[in-house]
Amino acid sequence: MELGKGKLRKVGVNNLFSAYHPKHGIVWTDGQRIYLTPIQIETDHLKNGTSIQLFEFDNVLSVHWSAVSKSCYLCIVHTLHVTIWAVGGSWPQFSMNQFRKINHQAIPAGCLWNPCEDILCILHKQQCNLYYQQESFSFPVLQRGKYLCGCWSSDGKKLYLSTGSSLLIYQWQDLKLMDQFTSSTWESPELKAEIISVIPVMENAILFTAQVSLESLICTPEMFSETSSSFESSLFNMSSQTVRKLTSMLMLVPDSGGEPISVSLQGILNPDIIIYEHWSRCIVVGSNTQSVMQIFTLVKDKLIQCGNINLENNERLKGLCTHLLTPGILVLIGEKDGADIFDIATQSQFSLTLKYFSLKDYSNIASDSQDTAEPVKFECPNYLIKSISFSSNSLLRDELTLPGESLGCRNISSLIQELDHQPVNPQLETVSFSSQAPVFNNTKLLSLFELSAKTSSDQLLDTTSCMSHHVLQPVTAEVKSGEQVTSHVLGKDNAKANVKPKVHTTDVKSNKEKPDALAQQLQFQELSLLALQKQLQELSQCVKQTCLILPSKYQDFKRPELVEIYCTKAGATERKRFLLDDGRLHLDTIKTAFNLSSVEILLDGEYCVVSANTDGYIPMKFSAAQELQISGF
Repeated sequence: MELGKGKLRKVGVNNLFSAYHPKHGIVWTDGQRIYLTPIQIETDHLKNGTSIQLFEFDNVLSVHWSAVSKSCYLCIVHTLHVTIWAVGGSWPQFSMNQFRKINHQAIPAGCLWNPCEDILCILHKQQCNLYYQQESFSFPVLQRGKYLCGCWSSDGKKLYLSTGSSLLIYQWQDLKLMDQFTSSTWESPELKAEIISVIPVMENAILFTAQVSLESLICTPEMFSETSSSFESSLFNMSSQTVRKLTSMLMLVPDSGGEPISVSLQGILNPDIIIYEHWSRCIVVGSNTQSVMQIFTLVKDKLIQCGNINLENNERLKGLCTHLLTPGILVLIGEKDGADIFDIATQSQFSLTLKYFSLKDYSNIASDSQDTAEPVKFECPNYLIKSISFSSNSLLRDELTLPGESLGCRNISSLIQELDHQPVNPQLETVSFSSQAPVFNNTKLLSLFELSAKTSSDQLLDTTSCMSHHVLQPVTAEVKSGEQVTSHVLGKDNAKANVKPKVHTTDVKSNKEKPDALAQQLQFQELSLLALQKQLQELSQCVKQTCLILPSKYQDFKRPELVEIYCTKAGATERKRFLLDDGRLHLDTIKTAFNLSSVEILLDGEYCVVSANTDGYIPMKFSAAQELQISGF
């Protein structure tokens, strides 16, 4: 299937990582636009489909679906920030709403969705952040080295991060208690290469590829031997044992800490793309810079190469992913006209093609070999050489709301059938929050809205308590004769549950004898509704102060909220007017308007350098008709 032309990174990224969703299809980018392509497999062949353009931005590096669950999210990685979108419905009744912008620059392989929960891990060069529910956690900053790649375990309770030739491992007993985890480090004295790609395999092991670094090649003892006359002679006269040690490797590491299983990757210099196909139990390894893919299978205690997939000489592998429903893989192929050996740019233009390769033949080879082999067991302990415990005090917190609740790891085919029968709402404009109790960094909110749920129809809706471990949704209540008042809340199953305040429905004839009691009940219901309405207004006001990206506030054209900014630089003063966004000013807009790289605002007679918050705004509130004096460079 021909996709078109696209500008992609040359090395270091799998452009199909988390790009396939069994309900929606493949999502991909050409460097600016984001497309959605439906996937249909017929008799081991990929049926041609029409790509649908979803967005267009100034730049897009990669796009990633969240795990398959009732909630669906799309993470878009840009050059300087990351955006998260909530996806509702299915095409053509398709809706996407942005609810988060993270102003951090992610590494090429640094966007990792948890396979069982709505938890997003974003890797920067020396920092790792977790975003989930209403919070974000930052692990301690690396003092040495940098992050290269990472992955979650199959059950989602372990996070593996590569920092060169070692792995940092974070483990949780309960994903609902993210601040309670343990940390350990995996290292191997024999590994002299950098781990550039890592994936989970089965339930008790991980698999990674390691590339020989330039430092390892230069710093071999043979390079500095007294008998060597030159660098070139040392390079071409290295022993076969030294060459074998400096070859790229494929290594399987047991989860229990047993001895790793490794094999040399002959012919693949930069193995930065790797996947595991669970139906055939095959491992496919490739490189962004080469046209060959090697297929391995695990038999007893060995990794055995059982085949190759060869592309055309002018084609390069740009992405791999599994189809989830069939024993095959989807391959993104990039074709580039001419050689670019002297081009130092990190990105290049490719003609993109999507192909499907069945792994049935290789699975037969694997099954024949396993008939006489014992299943692999990993029971060797004590290979983890370092172990450190962390508490919540060691974490740096930030606000975030990742709405929705995952179903956990379930059977994918049954889950897709369940999703297909769900009602579709094409007018979706809001994002459902997680069923966990909201955590607001606002003392007023905490004091007013620590509410407890009373779901019994025989209980009164108290005016000072409403829900616990639930999140309020907009309430519409109409009181009619003989009807009950119904409120909608979001329960643990992401379904709407009815909370019915008690309305006595005693026969009217019997109440004729007690008109005062009936009037008192009606008056109480009226007061309850007024109190609930007041609480909702307070809640709406407090939510405006959080970091959520709310629907845009459109101002009256005749009475807009404007501020005047005077910029002084190089002895000249320039004046411009800006439209306020709910009392806020976007920092990048000011920089662009005045051609500045940094902004200083005059406060209390002195200039103060300002920066942007996570949403890109100056962390101050401004009022209409206010005049600001700024400077900068």
